[in-house]
Amino acid sequence: MMKSARLLPLLGLIFAAWSAGARAEDWPQFRGLGGQGHSTEKNLPFEWGEGRNVAWRTPVPGRGWSSPVVAGGRVWLTTAVDNSGGVSMQVLAFNAATGEEVVHVEAFLVGGLYLRNTKNSHASPTPIVEGDRVFVHFGADGTSAFSAEGEFLWETKLAYESRTIGSSRITSPRSCVFGKPSKSAKP
Repeated sequence: MMKSARLLPLLGLIFAAWSAGARAEDWPQFRGLGGQGHSTEKNLPFEWGEGRNVAWRTPVPGRGWSSPVVAGGRVWLTTAVDNSGGVSMQVLAFNAATGEEVVHVEAFLVGGLYLRNTKNSHASPTPIVEGDRVFVHFGADGTSAFSAEGEFLWETKLAYESRTIGSSRITSPRSCVFGKPSKSAKP
């Protein structure tokens, strides 16, 4: 089954809190505000399924492995779409109340790559929302920033020695720091 199909129930769960009409707290990065996976929200559903505790569902193109983030009434995620030129790394945002797609932009087109791994895709890292900026990092393929409206702001590609385990990302409101694997790191 395609990752996007597995992602749909997750998106529905995230928005179950909005179905009651109240805006839930923002979850602007992996594991939420502060990166600890804690939420102050109350009365969230423990069960969901067809017709139960799901505010909306919407198709997502391609394959993504990133966690959705929520900020400013929008749900952000990344996806990777195979095309004839390689893989299109894309950033999407949906209206949290309705599920309507409001941003769909290509961050990078990486030639010569294709989605071959059935358990993962090139869209693994979770977006980060800081104020009116959205940051996405696709490893050695690049890092870019967009406005909350989807306007391209900047991009960079950092030199990577390899695509092995051990690389990490640290973020703060003012900077984004990338570590590279130590020479002693073993895959």
